[in-house]
Amino acid sequence: MGTQGLEIQEAEAFHHKEEVFERFGWAGMTALIAAGLLGLLGGRGPLTSAVATTPSHAVTVKYHRFERHTARTDLTIIAGAPAVREGQVVLTLSPEWVDSTDIQQVTPQPDVWQRGTEGLRLAFTAGPAPVTVEISYRPDGIGPKSGTVTENNTGARISFGQFVYP
Repeated sequence: MGTQGLEIQEAEAFHHKEEVFERFGWAGMTALIAAGLLGLLGGRGPLTSAVATTPSHAVTVKYHRFERHTARTDLTIIAGAPAVREGQVVLTLSPEWVDSTDIQQVTPQPDVWQRGTEGLRLAFTAGPAPVTVEISYRPDGIGPKSGTVTENNTGARISFGQFVYP
């Protein structure tokens, strides 16, 4: 009558592989949770928001670096005193950014809304205080996209980049 040996060696090898797999799983889940909390997955977090300002402080753009495809979001443009000329602020959004978004609403309502080869030109009546423009939009494309805001009175330009998740 033959005896079969215990399969201890095989069981140890299996358990070692299982432990390695489990550690990778925990590390992956931890990284995913951390990325979500930091805002890297399209939500709101400390790494999501960004602010770009011209050296003269004529224009400041507040935007989100990471967005979700078709999720509503905002782009805030603040035109300071150097940008106001004859009671008006004129902003132009680059065509590549305008083409990759579905603009839902612009607040305040622009006096001029003109689409051309240079992009979307928006003119606003301005008082003595800085003019704050909120553009609500939904990203149309997936992947990296860039945009430029030009303040036409001073020629100040700000470029910004975003990444849109599916």
